Amino acid sequence: MRSVVLFPGLAPTSFAAIGDFLARSGPGRRRIAAADEVLGYSLLAAFRDAGAGQWAVYDCAYLACTLALADHLHDQLDGPAGFAAEQLEPPVACAGLSFGGFPAAVYAGGLDYADAIGLVSRSAARQARFLAELPEPAGCHFFYRLDRATVEEIVAELREAGRWIEISADLGLSVHAVSGTMQTLELVRQRVSERGGSPIYTMDRPQHCAAMAELRDELGEQVYPDARFRPPAIPVVSDVDGSLVRSATQLSWTLLQGWTEPVHIQITLDALIRHRIERVYLVGPRTMFGRLLGGLFDVVVVSPETVLAGALPLRRDEVGVLR
Repeated sequence: MRSVVLFPGLAPTSFAAIGDFLARSGPGRRRIAAADEVLGYSLLAAFRDAGAGQWAVYDCAYLACTLALADHLHDQLDGPAGFAAEQLEPPVACAGLSFGGFPAAVYAGGLDYADAIGLVSRSAARQARFLAELPEPAGCHFFYRLDRATVEEIVAELREAGRWIEISADLGLSVHAVSGTMQTLELVRQRVSERGGSPIYTMDRPQHCAAMAELRDELGEQVYPDARFRPPAIPVVSDVDGSLVRSATQLSWTLLQGWTEPVHIQITLDALIRHRIERVYLVGPRTMFGRLLGGLFDVVVVSPETVLAGALPLRRDEVGVLR
């Protein structure tokens, strides 16, 4: 059975949801301590007390959590002697959706954790300054129960009215996201409801849209060069084009493109199917992605809940690496 580790994108995650795992688990404490050294402050305390707009704190805490979960999975895969009969061989590749590309880069060996924490923190700070200079507050609204054609109709209507709006994500299960000004996103909420859809939440920063091109270029020139990218030890499935990322340059480029390229989950799913993947280790705080993947792959959810409960069903698989 060929398997991959998949890191889902950044989802609204509170201290109440993952703080216990970060504070109680060995991998969580180690990841937090390492992040503290880079950041120069207590990430766990900052996360506990963080308010709206403290993106660097939320992003770094999410990164620490996902990689601590991956550490736990890795420990289980290598296994103590008692798990020898159930031990798994290493996954053949990893993948990351949206922000999940950062933990994927670290997991694959293409980026040191300390560099990833620095990259995420500095990028969030630059993004905050960039958005503060926009004429109007902007964000990204997620909603579901509408098909792609209906979403495109809403976007076309608002563009015809002279408003900036872009489709940022198509996440399957009729879940979509659009970016625009906060005023425009309120109109989106109204239209989504009128057409029978259901709003989920609004982020206070745009995501995966062409309006971030200037920020992407600034990060590419002034922030990303400080991160020491290297060829990943295992391939990373790009959520931009579905290719297998094998070089340091390609890895950096893929993460940068994520600032402006909309997320289409079908690109990643098609790549996994093309490479005959049968099992997906879904690593991160609980999201709806388990439901989406369940009909296509054998899914093992590695979340704070499953780890703290000791509920990771593992069994031995075949060895292999994507070629």
